[in-house]
Amino acid sequence: MKENQVIETALQNLQQTRNITGKLAQAGKKNGADAGLELTLPGKTGPQHFNIEVKKELRAYHLPDIEKKAATDPQFMLVAENIFATLKQTLREKNIPYLDAAGNIYINNRNGYIWLDGNKANKTIERTRNRAFTKAGLKVIFYFLNDPLAVNHTYQQITAATGVAIGNMKNILDGLKTAGFLLRVNNKELQLINRKTLLERWTTGYREILKPALFLGNFELPKEGIKLNWEKLALLPGAVWGAEPAAAMMTGYIRPGVLTVYTTGNKFKLQLAWKLVPKENGELKLYTRFWKDIPTADPLMAPPLLVYTDLLITDDPRNLETAELIYKKYLENELEQY
Repeated sequence: MKENQVIETALQNLQQTRNITGKLAQAGKKNGADAGLELTLPGKTGPQHFNIEVKKELRAYHLPDIEKKAATDPQFMLVAENIFATLKQTLREKNIPYLDAAGNIYINNRNGYIWLDGNKANKTIERTRNRAFTKAGLKVIFYFLNDPLAVNHTYQQITAATGVAIGNMKNILDGLKTAGFLLRVNNKELQLINRKTLLERWTTGYREILKPALFLGNFELPKEGIKLNWEKLALLPGAVWGAEPAAAMMTGYIRPGVLTVYTTGNKFKLQLAWKLVPKENGELKLYTRFWKDIPTADPLMAPPLLVYTDLLITDDPRNLETAELIYKKYLENELEQY
């Protein structure tokens, strides 16, 4: 997604439906805004200035950060290609201005009030395929986020660490450069930058592209009481706990409602060992493990960055709180340096 395309599409649709004009402007310095936006509402002589954050699609896990920025910047506005109806309602309840690509808008401040909804986008946002955010690219990005210095490893080293074919490497690295996440420092050195934003972009790609491809099935445990004592289940070699079980081990803050396991082995071996029964809404979710030697808080659990992401994409309030704890303890210092 190109941020300017989202903004331009939103402004065009907004002007067509309600004759509200707008243009890009210089952003304020608060909260690292993506851009400034000046909107002139009908009946108003002068424009209102907003410091905007642009997203492809607003998700529930974005809300805590959005709320913080809105609380410290009275000119904050969220601009997104798509905002689900339930999240629009949440934003209105918290009086956070927003604008989507279809031209739906909410503003309620001393300078004016407008709430427009129901518009469908009549202009398609053109996309160019960025190879960094394919299934292969997402695996490499995960490796880089866990080890930022690895962007300077040879293609052979990255392939050995990720299992991604060497022929993909140039396209993936070029994609990261194009998207603004990889900076050439000198003739010999690259630097991974904007890591927090990259994690957000990776989270979206992981949720929509990579994780579905890793899914091996839902299963039911043979006895009801086993779930309460899940810690006693013996993981097979190459298997680790993810999501809620791993988060429980890391924080002690939640009791897992769903058991998630990542495995390098054949799923039938784990089925046999734990006497698992395939079930559509089973309490255990099994996924293929897609990483190799990445540091973890415990050898029996997935890397903290993956545990954090898996919690975020559940959109469950309790999991979001736990994800924030993990972020503060394990990820914040590294991700927010650059």
